[in-house]
Amino acid sequence: MPRPERPIDPSAGPLQRFAHDLRELRRAAGTPPYKELARRTRFSASALSDAARGERQPGLDVTLAYVDACGGDRAEWTRRWQALVAELSSARDAVRGAAGESAVPGRPPYLGLAAYEVEDADRFFGRERLLDELLARLRRGRFLAVFGPSGSGKSSLLRAGLLAAARGGRLRSGTPWPTVLITPGARPLGELAHHGLVGGPADEALNGSRAGAAADTELLLVVDQFEEVFTACRDASERTRFIDLLLSARRPDSRVRVVLGVRADFFGHCAGHPELAAALQDASLLVGAMTAEELRQAIVKPAARMGVSVDPALAATIVRDVGHEPGALPLFSHALMETWWARRGDRSLTISGYEAVGGVHGAVARTAERVYAELSQEERRTARRVLLRMTALREGAEDTGLPVRRAELDGADPEHTAALLERLASARLVTLDEDTVRITHEALIRSWPRLQEWLAEDQEGLRQHRRLAEAAAAWDETGREPGALYRGTRLAIAREWAGRDDNDKDLTPPQRAFLQAGVEAEAAERAAAARGARRLRVLTAVLAVLLAVAIGTGAVAWNQREDAFSRQLAAEAITMADFDAAAAARRAVQAYGHAPTAEATGAVLSIAGHELYHTKLTGHAGLVKGVAFSPDGRTLASAGQDRVIALWDVASGIRRAALSGHEEAVRVVAYSPDGRFLASADRAGRVILWDAARGRRIREFTGQRDMLDGLAFSPDGRQLASVGEGETTIVWDVAIGEKLFTLSGYGGKMTELVYSPDGRTIVVAGDDGRVALWDPSEGNRADSLKVSSRGVYALAFSPDGGILAAAGDDRVITLWDIRRQKRLAELVEHTLPVRGLAFTDGGRTLVSAGYDRVAVMWDVVRRERTVRLTGHAGSLYGVAVSPDGRYIASGGEDEAIMLWDRDSMPIIGHTGRVSDIDFRPDGNGFASVGQDGLLMMWDGTAASRPRTALTADETGAYSVAFSPDGSTVATTGKDSTVRLWDPDRGRLRATLTGHTDAGVHVSFSPDGRLLASAGEDGAVLLWDVAARARVATLKQGPPLVVRAEFSRDGRLLATAGGEGRVLVWDVARRSRTATLDGHGAALEAVTFSPDGRSIASGGLDRSVILWDVTDHARRATLTGHDDVVSALQFTPDGKTLVSAGGDHTIVPWPLEPTQAVDRLCGRLGKAERPAGACD
Repeated sequence: MPRPERPIDPSAGPLQRFAHDLRELRRAAGTPPYKELARRTRFSASALSDAARGERQPGLDVTLAYVDACGGDRAEWTRRWQALVAELSSARDAVRGAAGESAVPGRPPYLGLAAYEVEDADRFFGRERLLDELLARLRRGRFLAVFGPSGSGKSSLLRAGLLAAARGGRLRSGTPWPTVLITPGARPLGELAHHGLVGGPADEALNGSRAGAAADTELLLVVDQFEEVFTACRDASERTRFIDLLLSARRPDSRVRVVLGVRADFFGHCAGHPELAAALQDASLLVGAMTAEELRQAIVKPAARMGVSVDPALAATIVRDVGHEPGALPLFSHALMETWWARRGDRSLTISGYEAVGGVHGAVARTAERVYAELSQEERRTARRVLLRMTALREGAEDTGLPVRRAELDGADPEHTAALLERLASARLVTLDEDTVRITHEALIRSWPRLQEWLAEDQEGLRQHRRLAEAAAAWDETGREPGALYRGTRLAIAREWAGRDDNDKDLTPPQRAFLQAGVEAEAAERAAAARGARRLRVLTAVLAVLLAVAIGTGAVAWNQREDAFSRQLAAEAITMADFDAAAAARRAVQAYGHAPTAEATGAVLSIAGHELYHTKLTGHAGLVKGVAFSPDGRTLASAGQDRVIALWDVASGIRRAALSGHEEAVRVVAYSPDGRFLASADRAGRVILWDAARGRRIREFTGQRDMLDGLAFSPDGRQLASVGEGETTIVWDVAIGEKLFTLSGYGGKMTELVYSPDGRTIVVAGDDGRVALWDPSEGNRADSLKVSSRGVYALAFSPDGGILAAAGDDRVITLWDIRRQKRLAELVEHTLPVRGLAFTDGGRTLVSAGYDRVAVMWDVVRRERTVRLTGHAGSLYGVAVSPDGRYIASGGEDEAIMLWDRDSMPIIGHTGRVSDIDFRPDGNGFASVGQDGLLMMWDGTAASRPRTALTADETGAYSVAFSPDGSTVATTGKDSTVRLWDPDRGRLRATLTGHTDAGVHVSFSPDGRLLASAGEDGAVLLWDVAARARVATLKQGPPLVVRAEFSRDGRLLATAGGEGRVLVWDVARRSRTATLDGHGAALEAVTFSPDGRSIASGGLDRSVILWDVTDHARRATLTGHDDVVSALQFTPDGKTLVSAGGDHTIVPWPLEPTQAVDRLCGRLGKAERPAGACD
């Protein structure tokens, strides 16, 4: 029987009142046991009971889980939680005020997120050994670079260590040295000039005397955050001269010594400057992680100077939490400062105070969340805007802070923004310099979940605003030259972004002027074309009115109702496609059954074409926690909350058996390597071994008392290891069922385990972000690694054992070389915690699954996402890949298993956006080009690797086309040049020039004699292929003609451009015959079907529209791409349309709606099929 909760007095304080009200909510729900609440949520019973204990503030996520499980109002409790945060903050501020008047004099001994300055030298401890080495190296040489990861304490070492020591006479002979400290910023030469180190452009060396140093005295120049010469300074010549001036300090006659502070991940940038690279060979000092003793000194000594003691257990706990990660030092300092303010009494720092502020990894987030909770709605919007602007997104690496000029942050209300910045600065979240603002430390970016969510939600919008800001600044600096304005696609993208979600409020006056000038310039250029278009629209409107007048029968009224219902169902289907594939398919089939409207046709074609799952397996009566394929790939086992292990036939999707024997929810299943055994484990700690072929229970393993989360056979099948919520892992002998040994001493909750492929190591993960390495032969612990800042719940080894993938609550997948204990890469895509990992393709592909309802496929070599698999209606808990790599299985909260067929997935090859595709005339393969500058030749439509990859244009390729006889391939790139290639030999035959702007598209005439090219300059040029000469220029269309395609018979030419319309031309008459208007944004692709009856178009709105060439009506709209549709091409038989886009994928779409309906009905189970629609 569970113990009764300790009584709580709601009048004792805000925390106790909040906990009391949570208990009252549970009481109103019938006082369900905490185990029952845990079953309804993803939190443990202990976490939920702790939330109502009244001893510490619970997180918002666990609070809302508690509220949901008890049937409470989420909105109301969100407000109450925010009020609690604000009330506790006020109380803490009062304590701080009292502490300032207490017996403990002076300022706090710790600085929080900010770097230690020169005046903080009396509080700077723990780096004495490194400072001594730095001084010694500087006495021997005149130039030195201090490298270290972000958060390693470089700035503090240089400022509170080196500069303070130099001014105090420790550098040489007890004589104080004059010093200068600078950060490069956007104008590094200006920084030198400001301090008198250079006098003019003719100076070739630093002049210490100008900076105030006497003739017989040397000057110490410290350049902190040297990496800004690469990130903030965009003038290459100024960067080079600045570096050369710094290197002049190495001259024998120089009176200046230079020390650089450089982030370690910018060492490669330094190597790009030959003289700097040479200087660094013998003049580099690495700031590594502090030792345990150094950390202890940094904790204890500052407090001791103020007469305050530190609980030894607290020091040990902080040292453990910091681990060996240099980047955790700012969090460490911030947690200490928060602990200082939370101390009980004046004379001691305790572990209870440390835990109350959330420890190392919670302190920053708590402070940021507290400040955010105190802001008004308008202030919160402004805070999001300015913090995002101060964050630089980096592909394949951690996001970083970015100094931003204050003027760029002003937005629509500069005074309001300035007040907000002051508020953030007072909390030490941002730092205000003379004319720039920056995030105080990147620890805020990595540790505050709300900021991470903002970055995940709008990465492309952030990049777009940054590009716009840079372009507007360049336009302003060049006297607002018209040539610097956006046009075409760039203008369309910028306008679309500015008009979305009040983004225009984020624009500064120069940025608004820049966009408005671009709009006006483009409008003036297309005025003539617009007049013709208006005449055509008037005629179309008149015809539409006449047609409406002719309709008047009752049958038509019935059809109109059916059409309306069909459109409604189709819209629902498209909306549901991303989160419930089965329901979307059902709605689409219903829509087409009521009436084959264009919307219904588009829905069935879209969902059938983008439906990647092979089979949806249903039958569990609760969430699916684990999935595993048998070694022969024929059977899939799933573990359910309904206490059943289901065995599925992979080929047919039929459930062959259901194994019963567990009395609690089954959480994990695993096959032995030879396929003879199946093991399962449940939430009560029970492990059962089954005969996989017969479905009979062989034996039960006893000894675990906790909920089990991990289960794995050794590669030789002799051992079975299990891990649960406790602090032990048990390894069993499979043959006799006895315990071999227990892996204990981890020091925390264990969450998951995996054997290395060679069987020599067991890796066990924990909820503190560590993984421990054990020797499975004797059970000895070999080592441990800190792989994450939060709990790790998913592990996977690559088949060769070279890579360990780890992921969990921080949503980041980390790839490790555990042999060298080296972090290889971080993969970021999931927006909620990750719970499943699996390698395939010999380790080249990784699959992940998480609470965000998405499974993601990754190219491990390129460190990039390839495919997102959506369709689950709830969180995912497990993922597995069949041994042959064809099928992926995922199970989750929606009680279903999705079985994904990789043979029907998009083709992946390019590392960037796919710009264009074209099929060989004989149908045996196709060609593609992309922004990576490559021309790829593919064999067939299901090839996993290209046959040939050529560099078409190093700066990016835009278009590709085969000649009708297949002997020539034409490509274009950013340099506006048309290139003709021999596709079999991979040789360049000729180049054609004539366009004046980029974005050129090419298309051959049916007889192969002519080649049409169209570009952003608005011109459509016709070329004689044999003579390599221009033969005609079609009348200038609107700006940004980016695609031009001939019909099969050569009579028509379709062009598409920035206005979002398709123009159809009569080639012989050189005149326009039709305008197809339906996209909501600029177009990037257009093509004719082989029979000439259809036109397909696509662009920035991510959709594809099918048009009827005869009556110019819209036949269907296809949706499913996650980014711009940049290329379209029909297969030679006309049965399939292939699209490619900015999401790096090439997708085939079926074009016969009745076949698409049949396909969808086949995917739906009998119970899911809509009545009458699948008959």
